Amino acid sequence: MDDGSTENVSDIIERFSEKIDDLKYVYLERNEQSCRARTRNTGIRLSDGDYVILLDAGMLISSDYVMNIHQEISQT
Repeated sequence: MDDGSTENVSDIIERFSEKIDDLKYVYLERNEQSCRARTRNTGIRLSDGDYVILLDAGMLISSDYVMNIHQEISQT
């Protein structure tokens, strides 16, 4: 989800989409009522997977972040 960020999200997603077939890019135009919750809720509504991970542009995660979450989920 790109809600008009200034971090060149479209360029980043384009690079990743070359490696990840089911990666989706959605641009949500920002307006006076825009907020982070609106963007996240739209992304959740449009998702079709079993799980959703919410990340903000400024977040730093380890390279094995998703793998660790997957392992935890698999153990329950």
